[in-house]
Amino acid sequence: DPFDSRHFCALGLKGFLLSIKVLGETEDEVAIKELQICTDTSELQKLERDAGGGGTSNTSPAVAVFPLYIVRFAFSPQWKHIVFVTFPRELVVFDLQYQTALFAAGLPRGCGKFMDVLPDPNVELLYCAHLDGRLSTWRRKEGEQVHMM
Repeated sequence: DPFDSRHFCALGLKGFLLSIKVLGETEDEVAIKELQICTDTSELQKLERDAGGGGTSNTSPAVAVFPLYIVRFAFSPQWKHIVFVTFPRELVVFDLQYQTALFAAGLPRGCGKFMDVLPDPNVELLYCAHLDGRLSTWRRKEGEQVHMM
């Protein structure tokens, strides 16, 4: 978190977000919030069914089992409590304080799945890398947390 070095997050493939803030030096001085970012997980569920077809349990990390199902997030350098999250086919602007999605957009037709997200520290732009090698730029609409490609 660019606003608080004691705060960090971890994100799961199905949108489970763990927000952790270290408040002191002991184990009791850690604040943990469990949040859920709503997203369409039907593609991941299909991959899980296909991977589990043999009837054996897999103990590998999800990232190893589903290497092309990429979920990433980045903290906003301009807005406190805001994270930008990319699921394979969706961009979400999520408010950690109010625990809600402020904006969500699906990928336009013909655009490859998201691979990574990087907010520009100087202007209100998001750069997104795609699996097909493209780079998209998303600009924030003035006065809103809506982003346009």
